[in-house]
Amino acid sequence: MAVQAEGELGEASVGDQRPFHQPGTGPAPTSLVISVIGTGSVTIGGEPVRFATRHAELAIYLLALAGADGMGRDELIGALWPGVESRAARPRLRTALWQIRRALGDHAWRIERERGLVVLALDGVNLDLRAGQPISRDGLLVGWNFALPAALAERVA
Repeated sequence: MAVQAEGELGEASVGDQRPFHQPGTGPAPTSLVISVIGTGSVTIGGEPVRFATRHAELAIYLLALAGADGMGRDELIGALWPGVESRAARPRLRTALWQIRRALGDHAWRIERERGLVVLALDGVNLDLRAGQPISRDGLLVGWNFALPAALAERVA
């Protein structure tokens, strides 16, 4: 297995092999379940996913809440590292996204970055929220200390 080149995270240079499943390239990976109600959890095939940092774990929850619209890079940075200048925190975000991809294994392809936007592809993911369903801030990610990004404020009551 070739090592993925550094640079824009998630972009392999010519000749590099991606060690994870791309949609339509073979058998589907085991099911991914994300829960943001209560304390939050991520499982693949019934097994808990372990993230290298709490920042990476919080990022996947925020991206799941954002849905198909995703979140702006700077807004995600602001939620994960409040008070840190966006430009200075961009390497931290790249690292957190790498940590998420690594933790997700065959589901790593779900993290997408393009033009300052970060999206978690939720097709086929079992998420404990449904489109249009009101979300109460009281029951959302209990025990996590974070300011709700403006992009998500519309979805949360």
